[in-house]
Amino acid sequence: MCDEASYVRAEAADAYGDLLKIHGTNLPRLLHETFLLLLHDPYRVVHSAALRAIRWKKLPAEYNVPLFRAAYSICQAYSDDDKAGDLTNDTLRELIYRAEAAGAKKEPMLEFIIKCLGKMKIEDCAELLPGLEYDGLVQHSGYPRLIGRILKSLDVYEYHADDIIRLLSETPLDVIKALKDDLIIGADVAFKTHHGLSSLFYVELLVLSGEPEAAETIVREYLASLPDTIERRRERAHTKLEETAIQLERACKARDFVAVARLGKEWRAVEKELAQDKRNAR
Repeated sequence: MCDEASYVRAEAADAYGDLLKIHGTNLPRLLHETFLLLLHDPYRVVHSAALRAIRWKKLPAEYNVPLFRAAYSICQAYSDDDKAGDLTNDTLRELIYRAEAAGAKKEPMLEFIIKCLGKMKIEDCAELLPGLEYDGLVQHSGYPRLIGRILKSLDVYEYHADDIIRLLSETPLDVIKALKDDLIIGADVAFKTHHGLSSLFYVELLVLSGEPEAAETIVREYLASLPDTIERRRERAHTKLEETAIQLERACKARDFVAVARLGKEWRAVEKELAQDKRNAR
């Protein structure tokens, strides 16, 4: 752990993690305290290995506060503008885990977590937010800005459409209503990147948030775009999509929430069928 070479210190951190798996907290005090130094090591390979070694593992209670401080210091270093891209999901999750074990004050932690999430790469934030639990996070005034930032990013949809759908499904309706403009942008982006499932989800959310006219417009634009893609997919499935979209447009205009939900299920079924056909064609 005190070797001059950083890669040796990193290997020592991994070995410490293995010892925790085997012996739990029944290890010499000197070993625990020497390990804490690795969490403050200036080399990323070392402190990353140290964080990995203790991930989701319990240490003696007397080390809860030092572990929290170490995780906080790492996140703080990586939340600087020039290093924000290096702040990983695992690092932030470890901070939250250690903060709860150490009994850290909620309000300062909430502010810091929001700051870190705002500095992370958008795709990492989109992957992390769904299912992220910390008391008061969703109610924080900065939370809608995080979601809005994700919704406006065209690149995120390529690989994280499912994460975004899950994120929005877990978001309270009052927050959704505050994101009307971002939802419209998100729906437009989802259509442009051919994510039919997420596009439909936005339509449903817009109707629920009191914007049926915007939802109607989005569906109408989708109908107009169908001729460009129909040649590459099965005629029958696209005919069904078109019929469903027409009915969905009418349901939006009539503010028929029950019909929107029912048509949503039908749309998803057809989209899945198309996706399966695409995989089979490969």
